[in-house]
Amino acid sequence: MNDLITSKTLPLWAAARSIYGCAVECLTVKNSQSLIPRILPSGEFSFGTSLIFSPDSFVKVIEDGFALPQMRYFLSAPMSTFRSVINLARVGNAYRSASQMKEIYGILNGSLEAICSYLNHHLVAKKTFDEETLNTLTFEIKGMKRKWLIKMDDSNGWQVVACSPLQHASACLTFKDIEVAKNAALGALDSWLSLTNAEIILSGRIPLLDKFGYVSRIAQKEVPRPGR
Repeated sequence: MNDLITSKTLPLWAAARSIYGCAVECLTVKNSQSLIPRILPSGEFSFGTSLIFSPDSFVKVIEDGFALPQMRYFLSAPMSTFRSVINLARVGNAYRSASQMKEIYGILNGSLEAICSYLNHHLVAKKTFDEETLNTLTFEIKGMKRKWLIKMDDSNGWQVVACSPLQHASACLTFKDIEVAKNAALGALDSWLSLTNAEIILSGRIPLLDKFGYVSRIAQKEVPRPGR
């Protein structure tokens, strides 16, 4: 476990992983790499090699859309810093007004990345999933070929990856349509009402999905997001 990820830094780390997860879907490989996150020993959050925010500034970036990073890095690496700034803005636009398919895929992937951060680092979430390490979950949108798989990796812990439409998992959550998936990713979906209205369809190992829902609600309460 990364010693820099504590109960205090976890919500922002999950937000940083969410940003990167969205970038992987929305941007080119080169541009998404400019948003690979790190927590520095100073407690600052880094994207790529030179875009660095204090914790307070990072919260403002997420919730308000703008905050000043550490300016000294603009002088030492202006091109890479500027690339990270532009790509961070692109991801922010996706969260605020997702309309293209790749943007909706991006915010859903980002949401799952944030939850995986909690599965790996939140004490209650880790305990909840202690007995599930051999099980897997898939997430899909009805009528779409794209699927996401959450699994335990021996080296990296719980992680979200793309998977084949034919790949089966221990449990599956299916969103009725794109709009339902988008609202779920943005934390704007009432899960119980959605189940009643068949906007979300559960199959397979239901207790595993119940546990995942419990952890996702913890993350939604704690992780900062746009307009919060």
